[in-house]
Amino acid sequence: MAVKVLSDENENEVSSDCEGCSEENSKLQKPATDMSYKHVIVYKLVFTFLALHILAVYGIYVSITKAHLYTTLWAAAVALASSQGILLGAHRGYTHRAFKMTLPIEIIFIIFQTMSGQNHIYWWARDHRLHHKCCDTDADPYNASRGFFFSHIGWLLSRKHPMVAEKGKSIDMSDLEANKLVMFQRRYFIPMFLLICIFIPSVVPVHFWNESLWNSVLISFVLRYVMVLNMTWCVNSIAHMYGTREFDKRISARQSFFSNVVSLGEGWHNYHHSFPWDHAYPEFGRFGGLSTQFLYLLHRLGMVYDLKRASQKVVQGHSRKYGDGTLDPGFATVRKPSITDSTQFS
Repeated sequence: MAVKVLSDENENEVSSDCEGCSEENSKLQKPATDMSYKHVIVYKLVFTFLALHILAVYGIYVSITKAHLYTTLWAAAVALASSQGILLGAHRGYTHRAFKMTLPIEIIFIIFQTMSGQNHIYWWARDHRLHHKCCDTDADPYNASRGFFFSHIGWLLSRKHPMVAEKGKSIDMSDLEANKLVMFQRRYFIPMFLLICIFIPSVVPVHFWNESLWNSVLISFVLRYVMVLNMTWCVNSIAHMYGTREFDKRISARQSFFSNVVSLGEGWHNYHHSFPWDHAYPEFGRFGGLSTQFLYLLHRLGMVYDLKRASQKVVQGHSRKYGDGTLDPGFATVRKPSITDSTQFS
């Protein structure tokens, strides 16, 4: 097993399956955002998410004043697992095909992604591939051009723009349609969601340390669910509005330190939109983000393989041509964390 370094010659071969907002892809992003278009609000969803957030705030109070410490720790562990189901499984693995998975870890990622409650992987990957193909346009499901609120949560509270449905038909989903596990989850997502996202996390504290059912549901489901949702949404909103554009100043995606912290390593978004197939975000610091480190652990255990990454020549060249000039050529941003002489990828 090895890390596959993509250079000038084979960069297009890989980036074509999920293009970023590159010069070639910019032709696909028309029409842009029509600010005169008014999205149809789905009030049932508005009230649902409002209630979840109110209960989540109350869940914080309960976790501090009433619940067992074990319940809070359990909820944190479930949140961490479900976040990896999204960040590594649905995102880097299934959407961008930045690495390949063995059957055991694929099953684990599907369970973790179901635990996150963010719909099934097929839906998640289709919308995210469309986001990259038609970034910052009306065909982008979470179009940042419509502002912070829309890109954070508003896109889930309203009916999709007609362009999302139209351009979504052009997204190649044949790889996931051929994946029996992904299609099984798609078919049985509702019962899987009820069991894995709600029932099991809520029952464990009740059974093992006699937590009250109400406290457990509040903390292990509602609070944990809302926190992971907002962690993911920060990448769609904050990481498209605040920060530098070291690699491509033509797009809204930014290098966001705040988003990187709350999303466990997904905040360096300008790099990601420039090289979406790179398995590791260019996290600042020697060791990078938690998600990337977990991926390297799985690699050492033989559970993932064929990790893709962009060559230094391609990264630096793209930054010089399209970046905003803020990149220090010697800075850790473009060094892949943990891929060193002492780390063996055989």
